[in-house]
Amino acid sequence: MTRPHLLKTLDRSLWMLTFFESERPEWGVSELARRLDLPKSLVQKTLATFAQHGFLSQDPLTRRYRLGLRILSLARMAQPALARAAYPHMVQLAELTEETVKLTQVDGGQTVIVAAVESPHSLRMTGRVGERRTLHAGASNKILAAHMAWPEVVQALRAHLPPDDPVFGRLDQLRRELADIAARGWAVSTGENEEGVTAVSVPVRDVFGYVTASLSVVGPTVRMTAQRRQMCLRLLRRTARKISEQFGVLPGGADGAEDGGADEASCAAGPEPSANAAAEGGMPRPGPQRADEDQAASSVSERSEHTRQYGTGE
Repeated sequence: MTRPHLLKTLDRSLWMLTFFESERPEWGVSELARRLDLPKSLVQKTLATFAQHGFLSQDPLTRRYRLGLRILSLARMAQPALARAAYPHMVQLAELTEETVKLTQVDGGQTVIVAAVESPHSLRMTGRVGERRTLHAGASNKILAAHMAWPEVVQALRAHLPPDDPVFGRLDQLRRELADIAARGWAVSTGENEEGVTAVSVPVRDVFGYVTASLSVVGPTVRMTAQRRQMCLRLLRRTARKISEQFGVLPGGADGAEDGGADEASCAAGPEPSANAAAEGGMPRPGPQRADEDQAASSVSERSEHTRQYGTGE
């Protein structure tokens, strides 16, 4: 697919903003210039311009920049319709489970939390709207990866992880695990993104049958006992069906077997080791497949293209 003609200066400036992430929310001019392999004067002028318009703010003492409130107001307006429709159901689910509930979608080869309702407990997991993760770790991310084409998943991981990341040494194991998740329709994880955290997740489908989001209950592992995981799966499935039905999916057409039974007992037992996963091969794909794999590979490599264009110092 032919790339559209872009205004290079604006493209580079917006690319610069993408480096303000939860793992690195603040940058000084010199360190960002080194990270991007760009002239310090150019980075300084770009950051100052963003600050002038409220997209960044500068600490008067440290002189370091972070995202400004204008970004927050735009993000609220950009919240997808799915998140707005799902929110009342998420509030009810959080009240029933007394744990944090989050809705996650795929964007540019990463996952992003688009809505969250926090647990009332003082010891709770925080669902940070806008937080991005890679596809290979955590129940909420794996349930999305499980319903993507395998080449699309690999392309996304290569675009957003360093080449020496351990996941590239166990891709066959990951593929089998995702196949298993796709077949059973739910995922559970413990300590994959954060130690002491357990999550149970199910897919949410749109009117066309595509998996468009994951719905998760996340809590401290000490509270997420086998019985509570089983309860969370049952409530997650009911809630995901309500959200899907709101978008035109016929009642009973969303993911998940009837409540109860051996499937929930399996969730109570926790995630199975990869040795017990389905044999390697074509991944089960409930519902229609997503976009053509070549187009998907092009979309997730956008940040890599910027890296080649402007350099990252790596």
